[in-house]
Amino acid sequence: MEKTRYCLAKDSFGHYVYGETDDVLLFIKPNQDIEWKLHFYVDIEDLLHTVKNSKEKRPVIIIDLL
Repeated sequence: MEKTRYCLAKDSFGHYVYGETDDVLLFIKPNQDIEWKLHFYVDIEDLLHTVKNSKEKRPVIIIDLL
């Protein structure tokens, strides 16, 4: 089983944070009062495809930690 190297975190306010898993987890750690949905990826192409194709109806804030 391959290690999931990349992560996308989403919260209910429309914030997206993505990058290498350790960096994303470090970024969201101080914000534990916010519920984050985590999605893990082995390939960066899959992660970037998901970020590019996210279809939100409201404005979002995307934070790139790559």
